[in-house]
Amino acid sequence: MRFAVRVGDEDNYGTFIGRLQEKLFQKGKTAIKSGESITGEGWELNRNSLVIKKGQRQDETISISEISAAGIWDNNLCIWRRGEEKTIFQSLAYNEEFQPSCSPAK
Repeated sequence: MRFAVRVGDEDNYGTFIGRLQEKLFQKGKTAIKSGESITGEGWELNRNSLVIKKGQRQDETISISEISAAGIWDNNLCIWRRGEEKTIFQSLAYNEEFQPSCSPAK
């Protein structure tokens, strides 16, 4: 899906997506603060750890203190462990209809 905005026009679609992302972020933040977990495809996050779901194999639990960075890179949510160069987790960040361009947080 493509969405074009004429020069000088207001970007209502971008504003809507920004509000939606902020609402989802706040909802997740509130859930974690209250002791709940939030989950996505292949992962679960709580206030103490990130659990990477590995299907048939044993899940991997990583302490929050071990995570050095997280960000969007090449349309994937990527997570790095302190002291490691390669990502420890990657998952599709956006579907084909919405793919903002971002670089990883360091």
